Amino acid sequence: MSKPSSQLQSIEQALEIGQAPPRELETDSLLLNKPAQQAHWQPTKVVLLLSIATILSLAVLAVTLHFLSLHGEAVTSSTAQQMGVFPLLTDDSRILCSMNGIIAEGEKSCSCYDCWQGKDCSVGTDIHQCNITADSGTPLLFEDYWLAHPEAEVRVRASFHQGYGGPLPQLEAAIRALHAQVGNAVTDGRQIVIGMGSSMLITAAMYAFSNVSRTPGVQATQVYSAIPYYNGYAWPAAYYDNRLFEWTAGAAPVATAEDPVIEIITAPNNPDGAMRNKTIEGSFGVHDHAYYWPQFAPIPAPVAYGPSDVAIFTLSKLTGHAGSRIGWAIVGDESIAALMSDHVARASGYVQENQLRATHLLQYVLGDYGILPMLFF
Repeated sequence: MSKPSSQLQSIEQALEIGQAPPRELETDSLLLNKPAQQAHWQPTKVVLLLSIATILSLAVLAVTLHFLSLHGEAVTSSTAQQMGVFPLLTDDSRILCSMNGIIAEGEKSCSCYDCWQGKDCSVGTDIHQCNITADSGTPLLFEDYWLAHPEAEVRVRASFHQGYGGPLPQLEAAIRALHAQVGNAVTDGRQIVIGMGSSMLITAAMYAFSNVSRTPGVQATQVYSAIPYYNGYAWPAAYYDNRLFEWTAGAAPVATAEDPVIEIITAPNNPDGAMRNKTIEGSFGVHDHAYYWPQFAPIPAPVAYGPSDVAIFTLSKLTGHAGSRIGWAIVGDESIAALMSDHVARASGYVQENQLRATHLLQYVLGDYGILPMLFF
């Protein structure tokens, strides 16, 4: 059964000027449930073509945004929102910069890493003109690995923990399981103290040891580290300028009951990589084991210290997530652990998002692929 020619002409005219076909014709066509004529357009085909055109337009828009970000036009959040798309993500920006730099939102060109140049950081600097800063680490450690594993992500609802909280038990469980699997530290019978980065925990250990060792009326507890040492040890000991502890430079002091010493030991050492032990008999030991992982050094045996020592580890050197600011201390003495936890709670509190991300990353490393218990959300 065919449409009258007058009806077919009405449909064609409506489509040509971008209007919907007459309602009675559209209804009639649906009731017939078959093509009016094979050679003519139908509304369903128009919808399909419009959908395809919309998809292609969005694709072109996305490509245009990437192109503009590299060729002189800044893309801002407001511009992106007006266009109906999201601004560039950090991972995308690094790809746009040849993996040798990053481009911030709103910028017209990349900010290149050392020894790279050009608008997209694709040109290497002449080796004789390349200066490398060797007194600090890179925050991009292992980023190539995580770029290759986009499935390792965690999403937190805005309703999660609208308030304060303490250390997450799931993070402590992941830490204990990780050390047991790697074999680099004994955690059984010891306390785990979570901190917002290992630097905070080093300060917390100074606070704790000086509180239990200091005699009223006696000078502050000396803090010492054998040369060469990480340059981040001296400033917390000297910065606070308090009566509890102070930095001691030069020759190694002698530790006595009346004049105790806190010694910071790095193993493997930064900057020379040597495996070090305490050099001052009777001192309190703060053992920085940031690099005591298989990707940096052999693991001949797990560290296991007594009540006068603490072992400190950090997420930054394990997974490369320095900006997440998570570290932990393995402490043999409950009173020292309590004092360290008190310092963390008063200094910054326990940031829940940081702990969630650290838990997820450690579970991923353990092989659990970051599956967090639903109670987190």
